[in-house]
Amino acid sequence: MAVDILGLVAAKVKTILNRLSEDSFGDILGMVFKDWDFAALWEPDNGSDNFTVTFYIAPGIVYYSNNQLEYGDTVIPPAINPTNAPQYFHGWNNAAGQPAHFPFVVTEDLTYHAVWGINPPDIASIVISPSNPSMQAGTTQGFTAIIVDSSGANTPHQGVLWSVDNPREGVSIVGTGSATLTIASGASLNPPLTVRATSIIDSSISGSTIVTVLPIGGGGVSRDRDGGHAPIHFPIVGVPTFGQAQYDDGEYTYGEYDAIIPSGDLAPANANDNPATGR
Repeated sequence: MAVDILGLVAAKVKTILNRLSEDSFGDILGMVFKDWDFAALWEPDNGSDNFTVTFYIAPGIVYYSNNQLEYGDTVIPPAINPTNAPQYFHGWNNAAGQPAHFPFVVTEDLTYHAVWGINPPDIASIVISPSNPSMQAGTTQGFTAIIVDSSGANTPHQGVLWSVDNPREGVSIVGTGSATLTIASGASLNPPLTVRATSIIDSSISGSTIVTVLPIGGGGVSRDRDGGHAPIHFPIVGVPTFGQAQYDDGEYTYGEYDAIIPSGDLAPANANDNPATGR
């Protein structure tokens, strides 16, 4: 016996629609016929789902390779530096022949080449610039590292491994020719971040700088409320009257402040501990 499949489906749909109220049916039509916007997300096509990073100690001689990296992964150098007596390891160069900085974000296949010297590397210290900056949540900050030798000249290989000593959700750092620190808008403000650059040649030598994280729209002035409450972060120094305070739990409170905040002051002279009014 032949079965009218289309007829059965149509009858079922009619039954469902009959059970819907007029408003509900209107909502469905609205969803079907409304304008929709779609955005395409593109990634490079290298013929596979994975990318390869290769470290060479000499032309054609592989020291380390990983072909299971995905787009957006980060690369760091091998934990153990290569040896090639009587020469001394002086760091890794990228494919362009420049000192490599890490971690590096994978967007394509990557190659690195060992640098060798006839003398032991002379590394005295690492200086990071800018020194002890402040930056708002939801922004990025660039850093550079200079590796100097015992004479004060920046003659050693300049490749470094960038890191954050006290990492937290929403905070990341990557290295290219320098480094970029990213702090998401929802990242915790405290404690301050410690950004560190460690020599690729000698991991016992590093430099660091402290980054103070400010609330979105906030400035660099804060004071502790009486009674052990969280700090109040006042508006940018030198900005008078009406401003924004942010507490460490991420909630915003608006209030009026009766005094200009001079640079270096810890609090407006006549702002009290009432966050609702600031008076």
